[in-house]
Amino acid sequence: MFDFIFNIFEAWNQVGLMLMGSVFILIGGGLAGYELAWRLRAKRIKGIITEVRVKENNKKLASRTSRKYSKEEKNKKTKKH
Repeated sequence: MFDFIFNIFEAWNQVGLMLMGSVFILIGGGLAGYELAWRLRAKRIKGIITEVRVKENNKKLASRTSRKYSKEEKNKKTKKH
């Protein structure tokens, strides 16, 4: 009788652990997927960071990028459609 009761508690414990593991895998997969999607949609530019400013009041970091254009990009910018 006690063996049957303990087996039920062991099974319930295993179900709980499996459910908890599934939830954590879903949360981790969601975070990784969000990061991957953000990186794939981000705008890419080629350039050199020329200036970094730190504002003491806001504690924000601001940087300026000097963009280098390739010949194709310059031609696209100057052409009128």
